[in-house]
Amino acid sequence: MSVCTLPPELDDIILDHLHDDRSALASCALVRRSWLPAVRYHNWRDLRVACAQTDLKTLEGLLDDSPSLVHHVRNIVLAQKQGDVCQWYDLHLLRSALTVLSRFPVLDSFTLDGLWFGVSKQTPLPPCDIIFPSVRRLRISSCTFDSFNDVQEFCNTFPSLTSIQFDGVWWGRWGTPQGGAVFGASPSAATLKELELGSCFSRDTVVDWIINTLPERSLETLRLPLVGAYDTRLRDLLRFAGTSLRYLELGSPSLSTVRHRVVAPGEYSPLESYLDMSENTRLRVLQLGVPTYRDPRFITLWLATVLAQVAAPALEEVRFAIHPILRGDADDAAHMLDTYDWAQVVDVLARPKFVALSKITFVSGRLSEHAKIPDAFVQLQPVLAKVVPRLFQKVLKNGVELDFRCV
Repeated sequence: MSVCTLPPELDDIILDHLHDDRSALASCALVRRSWLPAVRYHNWRDLRVACAQTDLKTLEGLLDDSPSLVHHVRNIVLAQKQGDVCQWYDLHLLRSALTVLSRFPVLDSFTLDGLWFGVSKQTPLPPCDIIFPSVRRLRISSCTFDSFNDVQEFCNTFPSLTSIQFDGVWWGRWGTPQGGAVFGASPSAATLKELELGSCFSRDTVVDWIINTLPERSLETLRLPLVGAYDTRLRDLLRFAGTSLRYLELGSPSLSTVRHRVVAPGEYSPLESYLDMSENTRLRVLQLGVPTYRDPRFITLWLATVLAQVAAPALEEVRFAIHPILRGDADDAAHMLDTYDWAQVVDVLARPKFVALSKITFVSGRLSEHAKIPDAFVQLQPVLAKVVPRLFQKVLKNGVELDFRCV
């Protein structure tokens, strides 16, 4: 009896389709020996490891029994053990975890998620000599450290990073040490190209660290979803990025509804003084957050002020990240979007310096909130399609494309 054999390309397509079905992949592994590499690739590409001694020992034993598995893992998430709530961990445990995970030689990304590291109850930690030379992307999410120096030391175990993301990173549980953080040289200084800076204990401290450890004009992408008007180091960070910056994302401004900020009694600082984009001359994409439950007059001022600062003659795309609107306000959604003075924004975009602008895109802001409870928010695309085109006619006549994405 003849057996029909599919071309290898079709085998790969079928197995790729099953990439997230572990049960089906396990069955496929028993069908043909030639399918085993693809099955292992999908089963082991992403690995989530609990930061617990028992789990680490289990993983270590598995790697001893099947050493070839280390070559299949590309992305690792080190997280809380299921059931641990508000569990404080000793930094020695993190060091143990890194020792085990350093056995994976071809990792591309490393995520530290939901771990709280307090003061070490054991002997002081010696300098860390563990490195992950292949890791390019590092994400620290919802984690707490005793000091920012601990954050730095952890980051420095990844000498080849091209991207760092801080999203909910806290330190100084017992108060800020006298003298503050000491910035050491970062081994990733020559390779880091992308920084995403979300919520953390002090964004200023992170910016100081970046400025003190990276060479100027090395960052190509800055994602600052929570950085807005009056962030004290925004100006310095933009100057530091300089001509290397290609993509810039700025979040929503503060709650202020005034055009000037009081610096000292009788002294005022205008909003534009907190920005300096004069050296970002090679910027290609600019994304600005548009909160839907803030004073539209101040938001409009913020948008127009940032756009007026653009000094990149080759800017190709401007994106407006519209924050979600609650379903209970569905009847007022169009009115809420219409209350912004878009004419003021369009007047800036119609200036000659935006001659290379080819696309204006409306995207969803705060996607993480929308993903948690999507049914709680209005589908904005039909609302935007109704409101926006008539307001942007002035630039649409110049050949600029209007796009609505992920809304």
